[in-house]
Amino acid sequence: MNKELLLANLRSIPDFPIPGILFRDVTTLFKNAECLKELADTLYEMYKGKGITKVVGIESYHLFINLNMVYIF
Repeated sequence: MNKELLLANLRSIPDFPIPGILFRDVTTLFKNAECLKELADTLYEMYKGKGITKVVGIESYHLFINLNMVYIF
């Protein structure tokens, strides 16, 4: 995993939603094709061979990750 690439493209929002919290916005990773591929490759390596037959996303932005996982598996 290219952790540096992902961290460099992750948006940090200080004091959101309340003071003292550092919110990490992952949607900026979806704007970069290299980051999106890195996310998909990393998730694939983590879960390959585990017998996954279904992929479910709870929130709307998980749709992007799920689409990559469905494509890979």
